[in-house]
Amino acid sequence: MKLSKFQIQSPSVYPYRLGFTAGALGVAQCHTLAALRLKLGSWNTVRKEALAENRLFQARRSSLLRTEREFRQRVETLTDSQIAILAESSVDVARLFALLAAFKRYAFLFDFCCLGLRPKVERHDFALRPSDYENFVAAVEPSHPEFTALSPSSRAKVRQVTLRILAEGGLLSETRKPTIVRPNLPQVFFRAVMEDEPSYLVGFLVPEAEIRKLVDTRSLHQITA
Repeated sequence: MKLSKFQIQSPSVYPYRLGFTAGALGVAQCHTLAALRLKLGSWNTVRKEALAENRLFQARRSSLLRTEREFRQRVETLTDSQIAILAESSVDVARLFALLAAFKRYAFLFDFCCLGLRPKVERHDFALRPSDYENFVAAVEPSHPEFTALSPSSRAKVRQVTLRILAEGGLLSETRKPTIVRPNLPQVFFRAVMEDEPSYLVGFLVPEAEIRKLVDTRSLHQITA
């Protein structure tokens, strides 16, 4: 997407991946894999190292295989510069990049933030109620039969882990009676997202006017550079 054509995204038209229930946000796992990628240079080598040395500290081989695959697939969605920042960042910044990777891998999470959380923030209504989640699911389900096919227990698991990921990522205060929080985004994170895909800032609840201002400023810099 060209910066000059930024727009608020509609729900994904592609089938939702719902494998994020295999793990929560995984800040430590994402940080470890990013550091290995920065050091070793290829994802194939990262995978071998992570499995051979149990870099993700799993008690069982099956858990290690599952955890490595899940979080590697998330971190692989990031750009090289985002991976480098994640690898060397503090926990607070790493949390944001882990959430960005989750958004990139799982459109369901991103869509929920854009269409479920964002409109409430714009109305200054920060209490997230069970009905808000259910209304979002009802809105997207007609175009996502893969969600309809889930069993009741799987649907409950998706909801549980969705709230957990967003709470660990700083967009919700907690999981039991959550309030919506607009996180403080450091400049290093803003720049890394702007250089890649500005629309992901929507998922972090950045106001549209602020994103457009950033886009316009960056476009002007590109023209005059």
